[in-house]
Amino acid sequence: MSPLRKRAYLELLVVAIIWGCASPVIKYTLGGFSPAIFLTYRFFISTVIAVIIFFLVKVKIPKNPKTMGIILINGFLLSTVSLGLL
Repeated sequence: MSPLRKRAYLELLVVAIIWGCASPVIKYTLGGFSPAIFLTYRFFISTVIAVIIFFLVKVKIPKNPKTMGIILINGFLLSTVSLGLL
């Protein structure tokens, strides 16, 4: 097995562990916070982490306002729809 494949499997395992731990953590946390406050903290922390990763990986942000608008609208709608299904 190549080193790249081993790394991919390790990353998948880490994601599965994080995802599996999410439900108990959310259930425990909602005992002390309202859902709105919890989501505010959750999205703030994830935004900070994403921005740091974007700068480390040097993601190229589109300069075209139309493309940026489409990305922002899709991100908003997809997160709103997914949270609305809960």
